Amino acid sequence: MRKFLFIPLAIIFIVVLIAGKMLSGAHMYSQDELNRFNETALEKAESSKSFVDLEEADSKEPMAEEGMPVISVAYPSSLEDGGSVESDRVFLKFSGESDIVKATLNGMSISTSQATITTRGTYLVVIEDEDGNEAEFGFTLVK
Repeated sequence: MRKFLFIPLAIIFIVVLIAGKMLSGAHMYSQDELNRFNETALEKAESSKSFVDLEEADSKEPMAEEGMPVISVAYPSSLEDGGSVESDRVFLKFSGESDIVKATLNGMSISTSQATITTRGTYLVVIEDEDGNEAEFGFTLVK
């Protein structure tokens, strides 16, 4: 009985291997289809309210006192220190004449270059540069 099962199963296995080998080199989508998809996806992303253009955000950086570190809001641009914003997230960038060596969000250590906050709540961001200068930015994120 087992011999009778072995032969059909072996044939099925060989057919699957041959078919797989023939299909492995075939592309699912043409290059034109991929290009159209990528262009459409880029257009949708750029028209989305959550798209952050980092080059544009860099050009809007606030002027700080000489030598002081800066916390700039990359998204949403309407957020000001002490303000409240209804958004899906807040994206902050940190910079200064001296290197930023410490950054905290409500007392917890975070990246010294940027921060993305996606959870609603009230926040205080504090950054410190290597010269000991500090900058603070407080805000409330409402979803």
